Amino acid sequence: MKNYFGIIIFCTLFILAGCNKNGSKTENSSAQNTEQNTDKNLQTVEFKCDGMTCTGCEETIIKKVNKLDGIKDVKSDYKTKITKVTFASGIVSAADIENTITKAGYHAEINTPGTHTNSSTEQKEVSTEKKTKK
Repeated sequence: MKNYFGIIIFCTLFILAGCNKNGSKTENSSAQNTEQNTDKNLQTVEFKCDGMTCTGCEETIIKKVNKLDGIKDVKSDYKTKITKVTFASGIVSAADIENTITKAGYHAEINTPGTHTNSSTEQKEVSTEKKTKK
């Protein structure tokens, strides 16, 4: 009788453990579906970030922006003073990201197409033009 009872408990536990695995597969697939739906709403925006002077500044901005929900990717470059952020527009807005960068201590604004940044290459070109005009 004790053997039957042990076998029944073992089988019950085995069945319950198997059911749990199926449930987690369902949860994973629904999480993947949510991520795929979020990918459709992805937006990439460049921010001009005045005040960045080193790689530590880049890391600070990346760390602060990554704390926001809906952030997919953040790339920051102190040389060009540009931070490029890919995010789920239904979860977080460009204004939220801009405010986060500003709160981190940098002046941030959306870098619209046609707006030039003060990269070292452009500065060299400007200084060369001034020399040739003299």
